[in-house]
Amino acid sequence: MVMIQAISWWSVAEMTRQLHVYVAATLLVSVSACPPECRCLDHDSIVNCHHADVDRLPSPLPPSAIVVDADRNRISALHNDSLQSALRFLLLLLPVPITLFVPV
Repeated sequence: MVMIQAISWWSVAEMTRQLHVYVAATLLVSVSACPPECRCLDHDSIVNCHHADVDRLPSPLPPSAIVVDADRNRISALHNDSLQSALRFLLLLLPVPITLFVPV
């Protein structure tokens, strides 16, 4: 009886470990809101779209984005809906010159 409990305990512990690994991997994949053209770092707070060869700011941007580097792209205008998914910015790097369209 003791041997069965030990095997049973090991099986439960191993299944629990595998479940934790699966949940962690799933969260890493599903939590990231990084646009496919960009690379996100530091829990999506840094969004690097530098040299992504895009003509619009990639969207949706992660809500946690603080720094967005979209320089060295073909972006010529920034539309008022481009930043709606991002809640805050400390730094937004864009190509120069650029036309800004702000909401009325």
